Amino acid sequence: MFESVSRAAQQAAANVSRRQFIGRLGRAAAGLAIALGGLLLFPHDTNAAVRHCKGRICPPGYPYCCKEYDVGCKCNVWYCSPTRC
Repeated sequence: MFESVSRAAQQAAANVSRRQFIGRLGRAAAGLAIALGGLLLFPHDTNAAVRHCKGRICPPGYPYCCKEYDVGCKCNVWYCSPTRC
């Protein structure tokens, strides 16, 4: 593993030392980790146009998530609605 990184460092930049290459690689990995962490921490902000209703994606124009009691299954049924419940 270390040898492959060393070879990549030699091929990537002739005038850059291995220490500088590994430092840049580490900073790039940290930046990627922070970006992915932000996506995982705030998933609803990544696609604000899509509305969710209990795991279901609502179509455009249906911004409200409503609950209805279903006598057949004796459970709550969630559905997308264009108007308030």
